[in-house]
Amino acid sequence: MSTPLQVELLRTVYEWILEDDDTPHVLCVPGPGIKLPKACQGLDQVVLNIHPQAVMNLLIDAHSLTFQARFHGKSHAVVIPIGCVRAVYGRNSNQGLRVHSGDSGLVLTSLMSFDETEAPPTTPAPPKTKRKAPHLRLVK
Repeated sequence: MSTPLQVELLRTVYEWILEDDDTPHVLCVPGPGIKLPKACQGLDQVVLNIHPQAVMNLLIDAHSLTFQARFHGKSHAVVIPIGCVRAVYGRNSNQGLRVHSGDSGLVLTSLMSFDETEAPPTTPAPPKTKRKAPHLRLVK
């Protein structure tokens, strides 16, 4: 369950990251109500770029973080319930806000900064296919 303070902190940190000319990313975990592209389903955690140039119609409200984005050339609606958000951080600075549930069910938030040894988790890239060599020949 999210609190108004948690949602406002997520929005504020998102805007701060943009003002700092950084690329905001959201770290989320699977949970009830989450809607992700098939390529992201089945993972323990997912990191998504939520920069305005990467997404459309980003909305952070009391219930969820929603936006439209293209994955593998196809547009997808993404819905991440606030309870599934674990962090919002800047890609270059590795600074942002970490969110986690405590033992009592309360939602705790803290500012975070990943150091060199604790890099933020990344979503694995899809396997690349080998390209064939060009078949053109120079004719004299």
